[in-house]
Amino acid sequence: MKCFLAIFLFFMALVPLNASMEYDFVPFFNLLRKLEALNQQEGDAQTAQKDALLAEIPESLDTKKDKLSLLQAALDKDKSKVKSALEKAKNSPTNTLRYQIQSAQIDAQALMFDWLKRTLELRKQVHTQEQISTLIQSTLASLDSLYIEQYEAALFDIPAAQKAALEKRLNQLRNEIASYHEVLNYLNANSALLDDNSFFDSLGVETIINKINTWIPFSFWKFNLGKLIVCAIILAFFWCLRRILAVATVKIISSIFHYQESMDKRTVIIKNLVRPLSYILLFNGFDICWEIIYYPQNPPELVSKIFDISYIVSAAWFFVIIIEYYGTIFLTTFSRKHYQNVRAEIVNLILKVLYSIVVIIAALAILARMGFNITTLVASLGIGGLAVALATKDILANFFASVMILFDNAFSQGDWISCNKIEGTVVEIGLRRTTIRTFDNALLFVPNSVFVNDAICNWNRRKVGRRIKMTIGLTYDATADKLQKCIDDIIHMLENHKGIAKKSDYADASTLMTIRQELVSIDDYEGNKSTIEVYLDNFGDSTIDISVSCFTTAISKAAWVATKQSVLFEIMRIVQDNGLSFAFPSQSVYVENLPKDLQQLLLESPKTKEQDS
Repeated sequence: MKCFLAIFLFFMALVPLNASMEYDFVPFFNLLRKLEALNQQEGDAQTAQKDALLAEIPESLDTKKDKLSLLQAALDKDKSKVKSALEKAKNSPTNTLRYQIQSAQIDAQALMFDWLKRTLELRKQVHTQEQISTLIQSTLASLDSLYIEQYEAALFDIPAAQKAALEKRLNQLRNEIASYHEVLNYLNANSALLDDNSFFDSLGVETIINKINTWIPFSFWKFNLGKLIVCAIILAFFWCLRRILAVATVKIISSIFHYQESMDKRTVIIKNLVRPLSYILLFNGFDICWEIIYYPQNPPELVSKIFDISYIVSAAWFFVIIIEYYGTIFLTTFSRKHYQNVRAEIVNLILKVLYSIVVIIAALAILARMGFNITTLVASLGIGGLAVALATKDILANFFASVMILFDNAFSQGDWISCNKIEGTVVEIGLRRTTIRTFDNALLFVPNSVFVNDAICNWNRRKVGRRIKMTIGLTYDATADKLQKCIDDIIHMLENHKGIAKKSDYADASTLMTIRQELVSIDDYEGNKSTIEVYLDNFGDSTIDISVSCFTTAISKAAWVATKQSVLFEIMRIVQDNGLSFAFPSQSVYVENLPKDLQQLLLESPKTKEQDS
C-alpha cells in the first residue's frame, strides 16, 4: 500500500512542474522561459542573446483577454493541485518540500501574471510613469517575500539520496525569481516603453483606423489601409509645419536678443534653419508612424534608439546654426557695446568653443542612448587610458588630427590641395590617413598628422577668381600716347570680357558669412576676387613692360586656360591696332671711332665700288 502511495505522490509531483509549460501560449511568459534558459548559460553569446530578448519585452506584453483568461485558469488549476498534494504529503518531509518549492514557483508566476494584467489595464487609462514604476516596485517586493531561505534550511533534514533532486528544483526557483527581477528592473529603468501607446489611446487612433478598415478592408503584415492613411496625414502635417516652425523660431530668438535683422539676413537664417527642423519633424513623423504601424503593440527598442539618435544629431545641427547666426550677432553686439578693443579672433574662438560643447554633449547623449555608462567611460580615461595612449600615440595623433581636419574644415573630398611637397586631389579623409590622387595618377596615403603641423594650400576654396598674370614687352619706338591708349584698351577689354570676374558676379550672393561680415572679410574667406590691374610697369633692357593682372570667373583649369588664351588673342589685336610691336631680346652697338685702316678697307670694299659706279 505504501508503495502505491509513493508512486501516486511521485506522479502528482510531476504534474504541477509540467503544467507551467502551458503558460507559454502567452508571449510574455514564453519570453520569461527563454530568459530563464539563457540565465543558466554563460559567455558573451549568452549576454548578446539576453539583450536581444530584453528588447522584445515591450512587444510581448500585449495579450488578448481570452489568453489572459486561459492563463488565469491554468494558474488556479496548478494551485489547486499543489495544495491537494501538500495535504497528502504531510508525513513525508521530502515530498512536502518538493511541493512547497512548486507552490513558490506558482506563486511567483501568479505575481508576474497579476503584474501583467494590472499593467495592461493601466496602459488603457491616462497614467503616468510614476504609476508604472510603483506597480513594478510592488511586484518586486512581493517576489522578495517568497522565503527561499526556509526551503534551504529544510534541505538539511532531507536524506542525501533525495537532496540532489530538491536542490536542482530549488535552484530552478532561484533562477526563475532572478529572471523575473531582471525583467522588472529592465522595465523600471525603461518605463517609457510601457507608456508609448497611451497617447494614441487618448486620441482614439484605434477607432479611426477601425472605421477606415471597415470601409475598405486591406491588410499586410502589420499594415492596413487605416494605418497607412493616418501615417500619410501625419507626414504631410509635419512637412507643412517645418517652415512655419522656422519662421516662429527666428521671431522668438530675435525678440529674446532684441535684434532686428534685415529681410535678406532673415531669409538666409530661415533657409538654413529649415533643413535641421525638417529632419527633426520628418524623424518625428516617421517615429509616430512606426508606432502606429505596430499599434497596439510597442515597436522594437532598436528602432526607438535609432530615432532618438536621429533627434540628437538633428538637434545638435539646429543649435550649431543658432550659434552660428545669433551667437555671432550677440557676441559682436555685446563686445562692440561694452568692450571696444575686443579682437574679432576672440569672438571666433568663443564660437568654436560653443560648437565643441554642442558636439560633445550630442556625442555623450548618443553614447548614453546606446547603453554606455558615461560615468564609467569618463572614469576609464585615467591611468589605464594614459598607458594605452602612450603605446598608441601615433595612431591617436593621426586620429585626433583627422578630427581637427574635419572640425577646421581645412579641405574636403575632391579638393585640390598642396602641403609639404604633396599635391593632388583629396580622395578620402580617413580616421588615420588621407588618400590623395596626384596629377601623375599616383595614389598617396598621407598620415593625418602631416596636415596638422604644415601649411595647407587649398586651391578649391575659391568661388570666383583664378588669377591671370602676365607682362607684355613692347619695343622702344612706342610713344607715350600709344602706350596709354593700349593700356586703356586692355582695361576696357578685360572689363567687358565674359570670362573675367567682376564684382557683379558675386555681389548678390547671400550666404551665412553675411552675418559674420564684421568679424572676417567675406570676399577673402569665400574666395571672391575680381581685381583688374593694367599699368606701365618697367623700362627693361630691350622692352617697355606693361603688367596685366586679372581673375577669371571659372576656377577649373580647363576653363581658366581657355579664358587665358582668349585674353592673349585680344591683347595681340589691341597691340597691333595701336601700331605697337612686341619686343624680343636684342642689342644695338654704336661705334664712335674706326681705325684709319678699317675705314680705307670699307671704302675699297666691292659694295662701295658698285655704289660709286
